[in-house]
Amino acid sequence: MNYGEFINELNVLFPETTPEMAEKFRAMEGLYNDWNAKINVISRKDIGSLYVRHVLHSLAIAGYLKEVRPEVFEEWTRGTGISVLDLGTGGGFP
Repeated sequence: MNYGEFINELNVLFPETTPEMAEKFRAMEGLYNDWNAKINVISRKDIGSLYVRHVLHSLAIAGYLKEVRPEVFEEWTRGTGISVLDLGTGGGFP
């Protein structure tokens, strides 16, 4: 999935995504490409699937909250209310 396909999918799942948010995802791709070449943040074979295997998967919690607890999702997107803690077991995305 390339950046354009990712943004199309993101806009379907989260129509409230702003152009500024979208640009942060584009910038993140460059950072991950650069840092992954240096320290292998995610599997090198996965870097081409960054958006589908890492970013969209990480956004699943946001989709869940939006569906099940929309009031919590609204607070979360404003930066108020709840915090989410990742208890992952390695590098990469939460």
